[in-house]
Amino acid sequence: MLELIIGTYPAEPPIRLLAMPPSTMCYAFGVQMLIIDTMRLLGCKAPIRISSLPRGSPLRPGIYSIIEDVCAVDGGGGTEFRQRLNLRYQASHYFRQMLHRLTLFWALGALVIAAVTTAVVFTVSRDVAYVVCPSRLSSCLKSCANVWQDWLDVAIRLGGGVCLYHDQVGAE
Repeated sequence: MLELIIGTYPAEPPIRLLAMPPSTMCYAFGVQMLIIDTMRLLGCKAPIRISSLPRGSPLRPGIYSIIEDVCAVDGGGGTEFRQRLNLRYQASHYFRQMLHRLTLFWALGALVIAAVTTAVVFTVSRDVAYVVCPSRLSSCLKSCANVWQDWLDVAIRLGGGVCLYHDQVGAE
């Protein structure tokens, strides 16, 4: 969010720069997920602790730590959710494959959305860029979330079910 600090300092703030924080977050998440997933595919170990994954352990898809932290911390799932997610990840090839595909979907989607938004910010009038781009970005991310939900529903049906809060892990 460096843009907000730099952009609000001058008496006449650069409006285009102030329209960029949402795009910058998309760049950051997209690049992070791609780097982690590439390292995982190359067989690299975790260079640092990533969420509940200790340093030196095999990496998981880039979206794994985001799901884990959002559901366990923000969603209130706690340690039980983390344990069940870990068991599911270890037990199911389909689940691991689905998380890899979701990582690519979100990472590439975030980068495309950020690139398009950045291009629009620097090509339209500054007032339009300030108002339209962040709000358009939100609607694009909401559309991606809807596609993601449908994708998960299909993947769960095809993969035998993903059950993180019941006694059974689900048939493979």
